[in-house]
Amino acid sequence: MKRKEFNEEEIKRIEENPNVTSATRKAITFHPDFKLAAIKEHERGKLSYEIFLSHGFDLELIGKDKPKKYIHK
Repeated sequence: MKRKEFNEEEIKRIEENPNVTSATRKAITFHPDFKLAAIKEHERGKLSYEIFLSHGFDLELIGKDKPKKYIHK
């Protein structure tokens, strides 16, 4: 399966989220505070996609399968 690449408009939308440090065509860099909060929430039983939704991420934009992959990195 081909990896999703973001266009300039999508990158701009992703970077508007305060939980994102930066975004490129191929990658999203998350703020360290978000990473820590996401891990803690996941350890308490919250599902990966719920964590991303509650922190303002558009799963249609970043990819519905991405939260699970990002949490388990």
